[in-house]
Amino acid sequence: MHLDKQTLSLLSIITFICIYSCSFEQEAKIPEVAEVNLQHVDPTLFSEEEWYIPYYLKHFAAVANSVVDTGAKRGYFDLSVWRGSRNHHTYNARIMEGILSLVWFYCTDREWNIYYNDQNLKKRIEASLLFWCSIQHKDGRFSEYGPEKWSLAPTAFATKFIGRALWLLHKGPKIDPDIYEKSRAALRKAIYIGLTHEGLWKHGRSYTNQYANLWGGALAYLSIWPNAEISALLKERFTESMTEFQSPAGFFYEKDGPDWGYNLSTHHSDLQVAWEYADEAYKRMIINKTKLWYEWLSYNAVKEPESMCYFLNRAIETRQQKGCVCSLEEIDPAFQRWSPQTEFIPTAHAFELSETEVKSSRKKSYSNMLEAYPEVAKLDVGEFNAFTPYAFLHHNMEQWHPTDEQKQISVNNLPCFSSSDFIHLRSDERSDTKYIYIKTPVYYATFNHGKIVTDQQRLGLGLLWNPRMGTVLQSQSRTDQAAYGTKILGEKNVFEADDLQVKMKYEDERFEQPSETFDLDGGTLEISYNLGSTGIKNIEFAEGEISVDVQCPGEFNEYLPLVLSDEDNFTIQGQKIEIQNSRGSCTIKIKNVNDITQEDFETDLISKHCRVIKLSAKGNLSYKLEFSN
Repeated sequence: MHLDKQTLSLLSIITFICIYSCSFEQEAKIPEVAEVNLQHVDPTLFSEEEWYIPYYLKHFAAVANSVVDTGAKRGYFDLSVWRGSRNHHTYNARIMEGILSLVWFYCTDREWNIYYNDQNLKKRIEASLLFWCSIQHKDGRFSEYGPEKWSLAPTAFATKFIGRALWLLHKGPKIDPDIYEKSRAALRKAIYIGLTHEGLWKHGRSYTNQYANLWGGALAYLSIWPNAEISALLKERFTESMTEFQSPAGFFYEKDGPDWGYNLSTHHSDLQVAWEYADEAYKRMIINKTKLWYEWLSYNAVKEPESMCYFLNRAIETRQQKGCVCSLEEIDPAFQRWSPQTEFIPTAHAFELSETEVKSSRKKSYSNMLEAYPEVAKLDVGEFNAFTPYAFLHHNMEQWHPTDEQKQISVNNLPCFSSSDFIHLRSDERSDTKYIYIKTPVYYATFNHGKIVTDQQRLGLGLLWNPRMGTVLQSQSRTDQAAYGTKILGEKNVFEADDLQVKMKYEDERFEQPSETFDLDGGTLEISYNLGSTGIKNIEFAEGEISVDVQCPGEFNEYLPLVLSDEDNFTIQGQKIEIQNSRGSCTIKIKNVNDITQEDFETDLISKHCRVIKLSAKGNLSYKLEFSN
């Protein structure tokens, strides 16, 4: 059949109109979701467990309506409320973890939630999922720190957050089936590449909090879409991780060393999400991982008197900075670490909120919310956690808390409260680092040596604690002013900011620290190490005192980062320093010191502050730390 030019022209116009119409429909402005006026929402509709929700409900419309309507950015969150303004880029898949926030409101059937099954919200979820799919590499990876810089973190975190979002959509109100299927396929690709890509696995061995997101992401996926291949790959990697991701010393590797911030937060979240979908075999492995980690924590955390705040052996941390951990009250679930597996780990009970504490804390938080209502905090656009999807990730997941009695028994059994004197040793062969814990009737001390894993670490004496006074010395990380150690005049760092190879004597006999975990009975331990090529420091841990002798040619300074509370009476008299309160005292007796100065150092500590004592000397210096209760 032959068509004349006029007919062909008409058909071309009709075709163009059809294509344009379809394109216009695809790119049409997405209807906005309604804003919530909290004055019209009865605050008693929120349960005590939901005391933190009004803030997120109030600001939800601003976040949801920031989803871009048209163009290449269609579906992207054009408001920086997660990960901070400096990370707010269209190539950063971590921004799109906020999809879980949208889905949670869409799927949560509560009387106060006007967004449940909201059709305008549905369209915004669909647009954001399509954008998320569009920025994925064809092999399944995502980018975070630059265009096409495909890496582990955005890929693995996507499986945890988007995996939870798709799980909620499977259980709750539906979205467009084609978009849901496309998202499912993208999720599977991310899981598959995460479990098979050797480069991602190698990176994950060093940054385990990133890789471990795959546990929950993959298990959530398998709970909806059983798959023999994914199941086999996951089992293989999870089993390998039991030794590849966790040091024999107990910590999960972060930049190949220990880090309190990541181990206490993200890694706890990873294991909790995995626990939610895990069968008994996986749960046993999670329990074993967690048990070893809490054993590690128990030797590196010392409890403050009349408080549930623990000071940490922090100078060994490799990435973040965290000086203490406090189980004082329930905080925003966005930042809380739930550990359902700790039901089976008595050592962990000391660090968890008890059932009574949880109820009391929630009542207090709920009462505060009601008192301030309808006022809530403003949305700090540009801040890292302004509207975090973590607030919704753990919602309705299993929780467990010890009874008051279980918690107190666990506290009493912590190493620092042991009725026996001991010397406990732990090692990590990968990083060639070693850790020593000394318990006597009047003090508990930690000593760290071996190689520096990252330049923010400081070795040597890490913590000094007294059962009556609590922590009296804590070496700080990432600092040249408040780390324990010796510094030659004019140098930037203390010697303890570098590798520390030591020689030891136990009860006057030469002693080599084994590579495995090892215990000695109480007794005198002497540790010595070189200060450069000409100096030497000797530290003797005896039953009632710690003696330090420094031999260093020329002028040098010795730094003692003491930790003080407001009730402590601190004095310097001649060549003696004394810390005294109603419970006891610590005295530092010094010889051959030329000058003693003090300076407060700002830290993140709770209930105490750091005061750095600088002892100036020339040639040699000695001092003793003694306690009296």
